[in-house]
Parts: sequence; C-alpha cells; structure tokens
Amino acid sequence: MADALRARGLEVLDFAPIEAALSTASERARAADARALERIEVGLQSAQAAYLAQRFDDMIAALVEIEARHLEVLARAANRALLWEVEFQLGLAYYTRAQPGDQDRADARFALALAVDGERRPLRELYGPQVSAAFAAQLGRRAAIPARPVSVEVSPGDAAVVVDGAALIATGGAALTRSLRPGLHVVWAAAPGYAAAAELTSIDTATTVALSLSAHTGEALIPGLAVDWRDGRLRPDAGAARRALAAVARALGASAIVVVAAPEPAAEARAWRLAAEPAGSGSGPVVRASALAAVEAALAGDDVGDMGGLALGADDPGPAARAKPWWRRWWVWAGAGAVVAGAGITAALMADRGGSPRWQISVPPP
Repeated sequence: MADALRARGLEVLDFAPIEAALSTASERARAADARALERIEVGLQSAQAAYLAQRFDDMIAALVEIEARHLEVLARAANRALLWEVEFQLGLAYYTRAQPGDQDRADARFALALAVDGERRPLRELYGPQVSAAFAAQLGRRAAIPARPVSVEVSPGDAAVVVDGAALIATGGAALTRSLRPGLHVVWAAAPGYAAAAELTSIDTATTVALSLSAHTGEALIPGLAVDWRDGRLRPDAGAARRALAAVARALGASAIVVVAAPEPAAEARAWRLAAEPAGSGSGPVVRASALAAVEAALAGDDVGDMGGLALGADDPGPAARAKPWWRRWWVWAGAGAVVAGAGITAALMADRGGSPRWQISVPPP
C-alpha cells in the first residue's frame, strides 16, 4: 500500500521511528509499574514489621509515603486489593496508636477500605478480636449512612474513570455518577494524550468530584501514548484517542491521519480521515472500499457509505470477531498528506500467502 500511495504523489512517513518510540516507552512504563508495585510491597512489609514492634509512628509514616508516592498505581482497578491493604493498614496503625484524633482517622481509613471492597475483612487470627471488632463497628456505622449519587467530572470528558477501584461507565451520553457515602474516596482517570492521575478526596456534603488531567505535549506526546496503547485506551473510535492521533499528525508535519479497519473475514476495508488541523478536530467521513481505495477516498473527503465510526452494522462479522480485543483485529492506521502508517503497537507491510501485499498488525506478547 505504501508504494501505491507514493505512486499517487503522497509522501509516506516511515512508521519505524514511531514504533521504536512507542515500544521503548511501553517497556519503560512496564518497568516503572513493576518497580512501583515492588516498592509498595516492600513498604507494606516495613509497615507490618513496625506494627509487630509497636512502632506505630513508623508504621504510619511508611504507609503515608506509599500512598503519596504511588496513589496513581494503587488507584487502578487492577490493584484494588493493594489499595484495600494500604488503607486498612493505615486504619490499623491509627487505631492501635490511639493518640488524640486517631479514632476518627482510623474510622476514615477503615471506611475507605470498605468502599474499595465491602466484602473483605481483616484476619481475626492475625490482628486479634479487638481490631476485628473495631472494623465491624465501622461496617455497622457505614451501613447506617445511605449512599447518594455523586457526579464525577473529569477533563477530558471521555477519560476512563475508576472510583475506589471500580470502573465507571457512562451510558447514553449520561454523566459519570457513583453512589458514594461521605468520607474518603480515591478517584483515578486516564485518557489518550494525557498523563493518568489519581486523587484522594473527601466527600462530605459535595455532590461533585472533579479531576483534570494534564495533556502530553512536545517530545512527551508520542511516548505518552504508549501507556494508552498498552492498556487498550488508544481506540480510534474514541474522542480522546482521535484528538491524540491528530496531535501526532501535527507533530510529524502530516496534514491528517487515516484510520483503516479491515476486520476479518470482511473483504472490504473501512477508512476515515482525522485532520491534524484545527487542533482537536474530529473525524471526517467514514468510507468503505478496498484498502487502497478507502484510503484515497478518505483523503479526498469522499463519503463512500457512512459507517458510523467503527460500528460494523450490517457488515458485522459476528460474535467471535466482536469478542476479539480491538488490538487483535486487523487495524491499520495510516496518516497522509504526509502519510503516517502504523497499527496497534507495531505494523509492517507484509505479503500474504498469495504474494499480494497487505498491512498486518504485529502485537508483541503482553
């Protein structure tokens, strides 16, 4: 396809440097996450040792440092169990230290642990009957306070949001809401083109929780997308992802990025153009044809059958294909005007068994 596009007078940008940057940044992110999880485990072990030695100030200091340095990691849905452990241990530390004000601090942390996982309880044989009773008392007080809907407002508005370890999903364009009880809660959000962030917030009389993400810019733009790619958020049918891809086109001097989808076993490809300018522009018309014809039509702005984003509609390949994670479908991203090519985490122009060229996604093992 690249040669055919060049033959039509289009400049094709080499995807290899982008692929290398994304791959390197993804590996660095994986390594950073692994280091953070290791430090959290070490910190919890240190807190446990301080508890056994009855050095409760040291225990609190270790746990507060874990929370302050690694909240963004703890707040992810995948690390819900670790978040519960840190909050319970803080409650335990305050409860056993028993200085003025510590009872309220212990109650607040026990309540947060219950918000993270309402079914989990401290081991009685490890912490004794008094701690179990204190935790159960907080459970009783919590049950007596009704939860109320709280609106979660995140900028950008299409960010993925997790509250107390549980993902929020908006339906029908409605605002994100979660029924929460007064007290401490942890909010996490991430969106393509933005740095993920987490916040420990107290909800008393407030009915809205707000969190604003910082956009990646300059040299951080392309490496910053690697985490979104790795975590499955860089979907070309999502608004934040489209804006991020348009920003990549601008950074590379391309006038547009063309997204091409050819889900197996469909013979036709689908393509639409994401204009690099103006900033934040949406997608152009979605077109359907052979892969090369679809790219050319998208670049020309021709509407060859509106596919409604990536909704497969009448050409739905069936439940088996729909069940595939998006990064394991036959996606091709090509930006043109210059043209930027890529797919998933890496793409290569390969020959099929018949010898004719086709774009094929290569997904590295998780």
